[in-house]
Amino acid sequence: RLAGESFDCIILDLSLGDMSGFEWLARADAAGRRLPPLVVYSARELSKEELLSLRGHTETVITKGRHASERLHE
Repeated sequence: RLAGESFDCIILDLSLGDMSGFEWLARADAAGRRLPPLVVYSARELSKEELLSLRGHTETVITKGRHASERLHE
């Protein structure tokens, strides 16, 4: 859909049904896709290595929890 549509923002869950969010990002990079601003939305705390690998894509990582929906609206 990135090739044919324009998006203002992508909210990416790292636990996708058929691949990880990290794999999705790698595929987008390999395809030369320019991504709109990206918010990573995860059910778990990310390791330092995982956060570093996301650094080139986003500055915003939201961990699912009690106040997550409020943070998404900020």
